[in-house]
Amino acid sequence: LPLLALVPSTVIVPYSADHEEPSTPCRICGASETRCRTFLGAVQKEQLLCDADGCRGTSIRTLAVPPRIHVASRRAVLDGEVDVGAYGAVISIQDMGIEAPPAVQEHPNALILHFDDIFRDLWKPGQGHPPEPHHVQRIMDFARQHPDARMLIHCQAGVSRSGAAACIVQAVRVADAGERLRPSHVDALIFCFDLFPNDLMLQWADELLGCRPGLTQTVGPVVQQARGWWSD
Repeated sequence: LPLLALVPSTVIVPYSADHEEPSTPCRICGASETRCRTFLGAVQKEQLLCDADGCRGTSIRTLAVPPRIHVASRRAVLDGEVDVGAYGAVISIQDMGIEAPPAVQEHPNALILHFDDIFRDLWKPGQGHPPEPHHVQRIMDFARQHPDARMLIHCQAGVSRSGAAACIVQAVRVADAGERLRPSHVDALIFCFDLFPNDLMLQWADELLGCRPGLTQTVGPVVQQARGWWSD
């Protein structure tokens, strides 16, 4: 379908989980065959990044349909920056001893989990409250209970635990659809929400899902590109 320009830097396009932007002239450098990478925005947005040599041009598109997974921080939920009621399902990951935000507690389809943000390299048995396989299993079960829902996932910062949970939900949906997990299934989430998924959660998910390539192998290169480093 042709793109409908609303203002010089904004257009509406149909949204689909596998949407790929074709070669598009860059608004900054004017290259006729500029390659643009597409990332879902937090609320009905996607950003196009120009890959032409020496150009850092960007443009924003507004999507006709919002993304199915939204990642947020606890503060964004508490301050009402995110409308919890607009989502069909919610995953809330809290530190030990911390209650979920009231809006989450009142939601009819909410999964509330409590564990600390401990990464694989820092995990020592018997210390702290790291993510464990049963936490990840509950996330997977919840994803299967709400396969088509727009889902809100939040933790304290909206980066690590919720980032891993978002990737796990996406992996479950991909696996249940009979597809092979690819970087394109998670890069939109990672780039848009600036995620650094908890690798211990990804490890448990790989063991439980049993799919190859697994989340650790798939997410790692995407985070490496987004953040510049990733612990192998």
